[in-house]
Amino acid sequence: MNELLYKTLKLINLGVIILDDQHKIVFFSNKIEKLCNIPEKKVLGKKIEEVLPVFSDAQYSTMIDVVLCTGQSRFCSSALHKSFVFPKGESRNSRRQNMRLEFISSEGKQYVIIQIIDISETFNNELLLKDNIIQLKKGIEDLNFTKAATERMAKYDVLTGLLNRYYFEIKFNEMIQEAEETNERFALLFIDIDGFKIVNDELGHMIGDGILQLVSGRLKNNIRSNGFIMRMGGDEFVVAQKNTINISHAVKIAHNLLEILRKPYYIDGKVINISASIGVSIYPDHAKNLTELISKADKAMYYTKKHGKNRVQLYNDSL
Repeated sequence: MNELLYKTLKLINLGVIILDDQHKIVFFSNKIEKLCNIPEKKVLGKKIEEVLPVFSDAQYSTMIDVVLCTGQSRFCSSALHKSFVFPKGESRNSRRQNMRLEFISSEGKQYVIIQIIDISETFNNELLLKDNIIQLKKGIEDLNFTKAATERMAKYDVLTGLLNRYYFEIKFNEMIQEAEETNERFALLFIDIDGFKIVNDELGHMIGDGILQLVSGRLKNNIRSNGFIMRMGGDEFVVAQKNTINISHAVKIAHNLLEILRKPYYIDGKVINISASIGVSIYPDHAKNLTELISKADKAMYYTKKHGKNRVQLYNDSL
């Protein structure tokens, strides 16, 4: 492995394990060493289940093989799996870690990169916050929230990390002011997940929450830097995209997102197929304020729901 790349991977504050096609460890980052209290020199060449007992579970071995065979990534949420890497003698429930598996090939050989994202501190902070809220309801008014936690609660959706309605409206009004000065158009997309209720009812709310997080991730990864996203609530999302050249350009953006959102979702060993219905409204063609633009994009979205779902609909007065 390139020496510079090796040193960089060792130092990043992210748990990284690289396995070969026999599930043998070829790389063990410093973060992983600290999490399990095992030095890299003692694990290189060993199968991962020999070093980290959690991976002796058949579902993880199968998951690694699927990544090697298909090249498709996998994700395991801490909500269901708790944790994967921890010191000997410690309970798996004592930590919260998300895990992502990615495929990579080099010089004709195939590898799996395992990323361990330790969110234990965030999880513990959320438990503490919930306890504080309970105490607040009992009459304790002098809770000391940190500035960062307070700011995040005020601006972002807890589950997905997307903007909440309050902060979205602030940024949207700023966008309108800029658009008025430059005579620019921009698109507002109202997105509703098709079949999400069935996922919740049949697979449970934890899987449903995982799907919402994956949907949010796809949206964030595929929205241009001059756009932003809000979770309206439930399975509804709103996207504001600046610098929309014309109406056909806005519709094209929506179709691209539709294609991305209807690709299969892999979560906790399950393959889940869902789609989305998207309504589009344009500033200033259809309205000049957030409430009206959302309302018209919402109407266009419901039109797609009534006419087969898994579609994009541009708002027009006949709707």
